[in-house]
Amino acid sequence: MDTCSIDSTCVEDMEHVQKSVVQLTHGLINNFCSGTLIKGPGDKIYILTARHCLVQTDQRFIYPSSSYDVIFDYKLPCNASQVDDVSATFDRYLTGVSVVFEDITSDTAVLELLQDIPPEWGAWTAGWDAGWVEPGFSFLDVSQPMGDSQKIASGKVIDATYQLVMLPDGHVLKGQPRNCTTEVCGYLLGVGTAGGMASGSSGSGVIDAERGAVIGVASAMAGKGRCSDPLVTDDSGGLLLYIGTLMKAWDMGFHKLFGRRVDGKRWAEYEKYTRHTPTLTIGNVVPEVNPRRGPTRFSVVLQQRPVRNTTITLTPGQPGLVRLSHSKLTFTRADWSQPQYVEITAVPNRFAINETRAFDIDLRWPVVDATGKWSERTKAISGAVWAERKGNSFFNPQEIQLPFRHVISLERYSPNVTLIAEREGPFRPVEYFKYTATGPQGLVIDTCPHGSASDNTTVVSAVFNQDWSLYNFYIVVSPMTDFNIPGESLNFTGKASVTISNSSLGEMLELFLAKDVIHEVTPMPGQTIAKGRSSPSTFYYRPETSMTVDVSTCNSNTTIGARLAILNDRMEVISTGGSPKVHACIPSMTAKLEGGQTYFFMVTTAVNQLATTRVLRQVAFTITKV
Repeated sequence: MDTCSIDSTCVEDMEHVQKSVVQLTHGLINNFCSGTLIKGPGDKIYILTARHCLVQTDQRFIYPSSSYDVIFDYKLPCNASQVDDVSATFDRYLTGVSVVFEDITSDTAVLELLQDIPPEWGAWTAGWDAGWVEPGFSFLDVSQPMGDSQKIASGKVIDATYQLVMLPDGHVLKGQPRNCTTEVCGYLLGVGTAGGMASGSSGSGVIDAERGAVIGVASAMAGKGRCSDPLVTDDSGGLLLYIGTLMKAWDMGFHKLFGRRVDGKRWAEYEKYTRHTPTLTIGNVVPEVNPRRGPTRFSVVLQQRPVRNTTITLTPGQPGLVRLSHSKLTFTRADWSQPQYVEITAVPNRFAINETRAFDIDLRWPVVDATGKWSERTKAISGAVWAERKGNSFFNPQEIQLPFRHVISLERYSPNVTLIAEREGPFRPVEYFKYTATGPQGLVIDTCPHGSASDNTTVVSAVFNQDWSLYNFYIVVSPMTDFNIPGESLNFTGKASVTISNSSLGEMLELFLAKDVIHEVTPMPGQTIAKGRSSPSTFYYRPETSMTVDVSTCNSNTTIGARLAILNDRMEVISTGGSPKVHACIPSMTAKLEGGQTYFFMVTTAVNQLATTRVLRQVAFTITKV
């Protein structure tokens, strides 16, 4: 992080704010974002963040939101040096969220935390205000830039805009000017006067300093850099921050999360989080049962030593759909911290075996408050039994031959439970295909709504491969929409048509080069940074004369292992090296290249390991002439 960054602990009387800030991440992909705890109805705890943090189009089928981690209270003493021991620092985290609200017009998203927060962590839920805001106020922001410890920035809000467009290269375009005195603006523009922000600050709660409440989320940064310039207070400043407003999100459905009317109470105060104990941690908090693979299981463990032996009663809400291996779990004062496991089995003769169905499991147990008063608490977890047919998961794909045409019934994949979001919920309306090619070839995938499908449904596809030097491809097709509003966007309607055909390599290469999917290595020697993702980064080089080259990924910019495949212009693999399964770079890999021929270098970064530092997962691809 830049030297302009300020530890959040350097500002007095901010502990309640610090205790409401969390970091959103995943142990396997390291896509850091910031978030803010807010109180929902009943026992619900929500996390306010930026919608663009959820848009991981090449990863959302592999890493469901229920497997994301929420890191609490990650801050350092004022002016402390950065901690390098990640395992010792991230000691307060919980796994499991579900997306319950998205709004593209304000870049706002709300997640529901599916776990109890241990009361001893001292968490707070933030005060927020979705009322009218106008430029001219001072703001504060506490975030986790680049996955680092909490930093604070401050500044002045100077403008408002109705719409914001974020380009793929990170640049921001303001929408056409609109009359923000009569229309609720989706975004505010702030200029930083102290501190700094960076990638990873996205989603943090932006506080109106006078109101003392969160009024929006950090959406995008612009300007000359990550550092504020205290001498510049207009849009030529060093740090410009676009803020997605809660007032816009409120009108777009945020109010429904709280069961309120759009003209009802639209604010909340800061509040210390409390729970009667013992509280629980659930492993595999959104269990998914694939009948063809047999039972699945989840774990239960207490978060505190109980005052007395504690028995948890488990009851399935749909006994005709699933069966549990245990109806009761008992924890003693001696074994309270040891997880106990419950198997879930799909009922063999259940109804509608060709449809995906949701189920709930109620957990009931005695709890005690700080005064010694006992009561009973109920916590529900939700899961799904997948349709008993081919095509419902990576483990059970529908194997196809080309050319191929298929019509998907979207209703089959949409269990009607509140955990489901259209983009990132734990249950996805997805069809999985597997295609095994006999050699190099191109794939053309066309997807579109079919027949009477709803107009707001867009059908998308993605292709995955564990080892791109082989020819086993997984093709994933799903519907996608821009909004998720509670009570209005939980179901998909209609059908989708999928057509898959092959194409010549020449046609595919021409298309890829035109779309800048493949990058030319120039000049020699060349170096390019390949970001960690599920599909490979591909580079090509066409030497004028024959030569021997050396390829390496060992560099200070490399944070994870990778696999490299070198292919000729017929897409035949001529050399491979490295391993995406270990924390290791490729020190040296030599290849002989013929003059006038085109060669492709496919770098596949690991999808199943942490980066060795708290930076984005990346590999420095270097090619030199020997």
